Amino acid sequence: MPNWVEWQIMLLGMLRADIVPATIPVRIDAASLGHVAQLIGARLLIVAGGASAQSLEDLAAHVADGCPHALDVLIVSPTGEIGHRP
Repeated sequence: MPNWVEWQIMLLGMLRADIVPATIPVRIDAASLGHVAQLIGARLLIVAGGASAQSLEDLAAHVADGCPHALDVLIVSPTGEIGHRP
């Protein structure tokens, strides 16, 4: 996600909830993201939404579909709206 206020709020919320965030480069390919998600046992991918970020949403959904364990995708729009992609 870009360095939005929403990202900072989520990061602080994750830390407060004793969740260990793993920041991943935005220019990562699906195979690398899937490998990292499996290695760390990721349960949630949070991505930026919006028209320009559609490919990132699709990438995250593709990785979640191919992951052997449950992996949800949360999409945060530039206006701060939060959506879920099964």
